[in-house]
Amino acid sequence: MSEHEQRFIDFFVALWNNHPECFKINYDAWTEKIPDDEDWVFSVVLRTLIWNDKEAERLFHKIGGYAGVKNWLAKSKLELKSFLKEEADKINFGDGQEGAHRDNRHREPFPRTLIEYLEKMGRSQKKFINGKNFDTLYHGIMIYYSKDLTSWDILERLYWSKRAYHLEVHPEKFYLTGGGERDGLKKIYSLKNVNVGGEKLIKLGEELTGKIRKRIKISEDILRYKLEDILCIYQKDRNDVKSENLLENKISPESFADKYTEEYCKSKHIC
Repeated sequence: MSEHEQRFIDFFVALWNNHPECFKINYDAWTEKIPDDEDWVFSVVLRTLIWNDKEAERLFHKIGGYAGVKNWLAKSKLELKSFLKEEADKINFGDGQEGAHRDNRHREPFPRTLIEYLEKMGRSQKKFINGKNFDTLYHGIMIYYSKDLTSWDILERLYWSKRAYHLEVHPEKFYLTGGGERDGLKKIYSLKNVNVGGEKLIKLGEELTGKIRKRIKISEDILRYKLEDILCIYQKDRNDVKSENLLENKISPESFADKYTEEYCKSKHIC
């Protein structure tokens, strides 16, 4: 085990032991209050694409939920696309959250992305989801501009829901969801300026997951979802949270965990 890898693991363990707030699952959003299951799934998708609670909720009601937007699509795809483009021009995607790792928070691809999602789901999102394992869903719901990261976040939000109907499967292997997670791994393994393929990084990520599991008692679902977040976030080097200081032994893993918690777990900043 390299020194950098050891120090990252020590940091993760310090977070787990000293800062439970970084591992709390709290999705008490407006989406949880929607009674209809089809509407609920759609609201989670809409919220994830827009990442602005007020705007997502407003648009959800304006288009009449899942049934309303599906009827609109059936009547006139062109009219719906035009409407979504007009709405997207008004929306503050990402709600101004710096460092948010949603790579699709842009107005231009939103209409096409949402319409392709609706076409892919057909009459029932529940039917599309039920009975499928995580890997099938992860690759199955990817649409135009949503890519890996949005697919991951949609499934994560559905999984942690407190509703009676929710996604019952979680990742059972390491997934490389985006550039932030890629950069996080490359820093740990001194590959920052090296052209390395995703397959190798996935292998390193899986090995890292196993080593963390040997250090702490943590459920697989929390470990796999939270490791993805932390790998993405810790390397952003914001304010006093400098990943090089952690990896190069300029700050203790415990102190880095304290600073990380103040910067990310107690703020609106997200990966």
